[in-house]
Amino acid sequence: MTARPSDGRGSKARSSVQEPDLPKQELELQPVPDSVPIARRFVLDLDFASRSDPDLLALLTAEIVTNAILHARTSLRLVATEVEGGVRVAVSDGSSSPPVVKDYGVTSPTGRGLHIVKALANRWGFDRSEGGKTVWFELDGQELET
Repeated sequence: MTARPSDGRGSKARSSVQEPDLPKQELELQPVPDSVPIARRFVLDLDFASRSDPDLLALLTAEIVTNAILHARTSLRLVATEVEGGVRVAVSDGSSSPPVVKDYGVTSPTGRGLHIVKALANRWGFDRSEGGKTVWFELDGQELET
């Protein structure tokens, strides 16, 4: 598998291989628009969701789920994992086509999802697998006031 980091902030990419003992939750989704709000609610309900900005977590999750629905058109698996005080969200689909950051015109109603992920995630990338690919992003933890 190959991670393709592209965070736009000069961050170093972490390995996309997850440690087996990290807290994680999984959700199977169908390639239909109703899966987007389901995915958002799912990540916001995680015990470790508050370790990152919840609005940003929901937004970036919606973007990569929408991208998979529009382009892969296969069933999806969302995996959210607590990583070093932050959150990693990964969406796997059955398409081997890599995600592409496209530059559409300013009036185009589509083509901004990966730009948003690239601009706002601390790290993002994708991994290829025999059955398709996984697009992922990570948000670092935020300092919680006590």
